[in-house]
Amino acid sequence: MKERETHMVMRIAERVKFSVEEFRPNVPLMVALKKDGMRDRHWELVSASVGFRVHPRDRKEFCFQHVIDMGLLEHTEKCVQIGEQASKEF
Repeated sequence: MKERETHMVMRIAERVKFSVEEFRPNVPLMVALKKDGMRDRHWELVSASVGFRVHPRDRKEFCFQHVIDMGLLEHTEKCVQIGEQASKEF
């Protein structure tokens, strides 16, 4: 029974590891857009960079899935720069 339990735990650990590795590329964008210093002017910079309006107040509920759905992962580098700028200004 012990060997079976160990195998089950290992399978769960492998699934968790896979999920974490799969999500890892999203982290820089998530951190950048969550910076405390993000103000309207920074969201305007993000919008100008991606070519369409992006602002958390445009939706009743704004979550990271919306960011992914908008295709912002393709603009991670620019968003990270803007987030860093916002953080320094804060």
